[in-house]
Amino acid sequence: MIDAKEAATAAKQYLTDLYGEVLAVQVEEIELSDNNEEWLITLSYINRETMLVPALGISRDYKVFSVHRASGEVLSMKIRKV
Repeated sequence: MIDAKEAATAAKQYLTDLYGEVLAVQVEEIELSDNNEEWLITLSYINRETMLVPALGISRDYKVFSVHRASGEVLSMKIRKV
């Protein structure tokens, strides 16, 4: 059984495995699912594309990761609108 900190680390690793180097990753939310079987981890990071156009300012993207408590496996990644 993994704890919240280990779940957040797994989510961050999954994000970097998919996207390569990402800038300023932050843990925004940690929640245990209703069935107590998954950690729901919200991460934010700086969107590199907006950095290329200074007039757009710097924006953050948000993703929610579902991490299985027993195995530590990332089960899903979804876009989180704010």
